[in-house]
Amino acid sequence: EDDLILDFFAGSGATGHAVSSMNYEHGSKRKYILVQIGQGTPEDSEAFKAGFRQISDITIERNKRCLEKFVGKVNLKNPELFAASDDMQDSEFGFRVFTLEKSYFPRTEWTPAPEMTEEEKIASLKAYIAEKEAQHGLGFDKDKLLTEVLIKEGFKLTYKFEKLPDFTENEVLKVTDGEKEAVVCLDTTLTDTTADALRKLIDTKVVVIERALDTTKKWNLHNSLGEKFRAF
Repeated sequence: EDDLILDFFAGSGATGHAVSSMNYEHGSKRKYILVQIGQGTPEDSEAFKAGFRQISDITIERNKRCLEKFVGKVNLKNPELFAASDDMQDSEFGFRVFTLEKSYFPRTEWTPAPEMTEEEKIASLKAYIAEKEAQHGLGFDKDKLLTEVLIKEGFKLTYKFEKLPDFTENEVLKVTDGEKEAVVCLDTTLTDTTADALRKLIDTKVVVIERALDTTKKWNLHNSLGEKFRAF
């Protein structure tokens, strides 16, 4: 009744539809993961004409319509089935959509040319680092970056977060997936006030962006939090 069903060939999303139907009919709390490669729909198909350019668009739309159908009925049949609970994984009747993308933390692609002098190698490496830092500072999507950081920290994709109001100079989030918990700040600049407040969270994992830290802030956070401090 609480199984997790995985379908690596999602297609139109029939598996998700079936799981939601079973939950509605039997009062169960099954979950599903649907995986669909980025395969286009034929241009002469009814799906393409209806605006579905990829099969995954159909997967998503079918399951959205399925949920809309059942959400309207569920309170009449079983009002407790999808009610909020202390279990973060059972608190919503719905799904999230994730798309596979390149990492915000790619492997280093810089290699020095054999004919370079030591000075030229150092200059080339500094230029490479500056370029990557500029890309990271200006071009990242915070939601996507948060997801990748949490995956690296072992969080489930069903994580939830809330903004901590006590932090007014930086955006600081409290994140949990029902098992793991962390305080995360993805701002590229960390104020002294925020850093000092984070140092006091000795019982909580604290995750920040490394480029937001100078040497002193990084040392202080690591000294106060030990293994509970992570800088990406």
